[in-house]
Amino acid sequence: MSHITIECKQVSFGYQTEDILNNISFKVSEGESVGIIGETGAGKSTLLKLMTGLHMGFKGEIRIENVLLEESTLPYIRERLGYVFQESDTQLFMSSVYDDVAFAPLNYGLSKDETEARVNHALAEVGGMHLKYRKTHQLSGGEKKMIAIATILSMLPDILLLDEPSAALDPGNRRNLIRICNSFSHMKLIASHDLDFIMDTCTRVVLISRGKIIKDADTKTILTDQKLLEEYGLELPLSLSRR
Repeated sequence: MSHITIECKQVSFGYQTEDILNNISFKVSEGESVGIIGETGAGKSTLLKLMTGLHMGFKGEIRIENVLLEESTLPYIRERLGYVFQESDTQLFMSSVYDDVAFAPLNYGLSKDETEARVNHALAEVGGMHLKYRKTHQLSGGEKKMIAIATILSMLPDILLLDEPSAALDPGNRRNLIRICNSFSHMKLIASHDLDFIMDTCTRVVLISRGKIIKDADTKTILTDQKLLEEYGLELPLSLSRR
């Protein structure tokens, strides 16, 4: 599966006159777990949305599995890449958990039997089989996050993109999310302010500030550098600052 890559070459993007990303270039390969960190407004979420085609009109190139991201290739790319929104309610729009998790497989033409197998597999992966027939609006915030991830896993993606996945989770759901992330064997990109979560799930970190890459290195090198983090509006992970 060495073809599983994401590559950004001199990517720039803005809303009207406001520049959000400036000349971003980096590559992620199969099996890597990469944390995208930076202050609020640094461009983390925008970068993930560009990769999944939610924003177009950028400058430069984005290639997913060596395929150039453009309007004509979006169906191919979205079949291989799963994006988990920060707000789970944005992702869950059907009346029941089963219908939400089954939606993508059915719409990609899978049979009912294959869809059922995909739903069961995805729910088992997130520890959510007991929620299979629940109404979506009855779920807790943590349960919604797990089901939102299951809607992505049902398509057996090569790549996971997660935007602030640990936000507002209780400790139990947070631990479960760490388990899910670490059990996914392909590529993950996680944008988060939760540096402890990044430390627990990522082997590489890309620090962004004002739309530019400041440093790209292994997780320990960046997350133990107090001076660097504070210079760009961040703090040491709590697990390190308590020592």
